[in-house]
Amino acid sequence: MNIDWKRVLIDSTIVFLSSVVTGFISGLLVAALHLSDQGALIILILNPLAIMAAFAYASARIPEYPWKHLFLVAVVVWLISVIQPLVGAFSYMDWLISIVIIIVLMGIGGAIGRWFVRA
Repeated sequence: MNIDWKRVLIDSTIVFLSSVVTGFISGLLVAALHLSDQGALIILILNPLAIMAAFAYASARIPEYPWKHLFLVAVVVWLISVIQPLVGAFSYMDWLISIVIIIVLMGIGGAIGRWFVRA
């Protein structure tokens, strides 16, 4: 199987930006509505849903070997997210552990995307 790195980078960008944009919009919503107590819960729910939706989209676009492609996308997303500890948003330990969460979200989103392809 040849790896289409262009598609991997495009899908990685989509997944990463879905997380960033969702976090930004959630933050604006929390600030505008003065939801300090519920703010973390809103972000905790919306961000993983956005990431799963982006992985589902990526999965549905790939006809052959989708899991290998999604794994590469997950690794690239994880590597891109190293910017978060560099700017002080998270610790390096949080970043190292985040690969587990990204892989889980990849699995759920990928399964949803494959299910839609079959339906």
